[in-house]
Amino acid sequence: MKVSKIKEEAIVSRRLVVLLDELSQELQNTVELLAQLKVKGLTQEQVELILGELSAAISHLHEHTDGLDELIMDEINRFQ
Repeated sequence: MKVSKIKEEAIVSRRLVVLLDELSQELQNTVELLAQLKVKGLTQEQVELILGELSAAISHLHEHTDGLDELIMDEINRFQ
């Protein structure tokens, strides 16, 4: 299920929907970078570029997930 569809199926805070959409995009980017590393015949320069982008993506994932578990728990508690 695409994250943006959550807002159509449940009453979820706008902030959480935006954060989950951003997380989804960054996860997709990370998966694509990991797939690129599996391509045979990459030059050292290509590997270095991919690893650099992967490092940045991992930093973004860290930022996107900081406090996300608490926000999700707050949302769950709001429904109880």
